[in-house]
Order: sequence, then structure tokens, then C-alpha cells
Amino acid sequence: MDKRGRRRKRYKLRKFPLLVAYGVDPVSGQRWVLDWERGEDEDAASWQRLLERLLERGLDAEHGLALFVHDGSAGLEQAFELVYFGEGVARQRCVLHKLMNVRRDGVGDDGMTGKERQQRRRAVLEDAAQVDKGEEEAEIRRVC
Repeated sequence: MDKRGRRRKRYKLRKFPLLVAYGVDPVSGQRWVLDWERGEDEDAASWQRLLERLLERGLDAEHGLALFVHDGSAGLEQAFELVYFGEGVARQRCVLHKLMNVRRDGVGDDGMTGKERQQRRRAVLEDAAQVDKGEEEAEIRRVC
């Protein structure tokens, strides 16, 4: 019942993933949403539906697609194996997602105080960010 005594239906919120593909013009940096899919899960079938729609609309190597940058989800990786965008379309894991994983998993911080842990994580992230900026393996190894 609400404040006026009326019977109101209660709605239960339900979370679901929204899979989104957006394009970036490599020259201007302009971005736009290409398509999206409401999935029940971030599974291969949901990603495959989205990728197949992109392919049907002409997103492929022949029409200028050169690179897919992605978050590395297992479902998306499986869908990439099923949908072919043409020869020469590279795939790259998003640097931000890599750094977030390094921050979450790559810092041995057992037995540290909160401040020590924070300083350690900051140092590790700064080193990891330098890897993306390095152009040659020797330079990357020198930084890290």
C-alpha cells in the first residue's frame, strides 16, 4: 500500500548485462554506438548474435575494419572464433581492462598496512602502464 492507501505492485529489480559495440574513428577519435544486445549473461551466444548483426551490416575487413579492442570476456572470445570478419582484423585486449586486472590480481600485498598496500598498487600500476607506452621489447623490459 502506498501513502494514500492504494495497492501498488512491487517490482523487483533484475540486473542483466548490456553488451555494446562501439566504433572509433582512428583519425578523428570520434566514437559512436554501432549496436547492442541485452543478454541474460555475457555468454558466447549473446556475443555471437551481436557480432553477426555487425557483420550483416557490413562491418568487416573489406569495409575498413582493422581492429577489435575488447575486455577479454570468455564469451566474447568464443564468439570471435565463430564469426569471421575477414583477413587482417586484429584483436587487442583493452589496456584499461589489463591494468584493472593487474591492480586486482597482480599485487602481492599480504601482511601490508592499508597505506603500504596503496603505495605498492600505485607503483605496480605505474610500471604496468609504461608497458603500453613502450614501442620495443627492450624498452619495455628496461622500464619493468
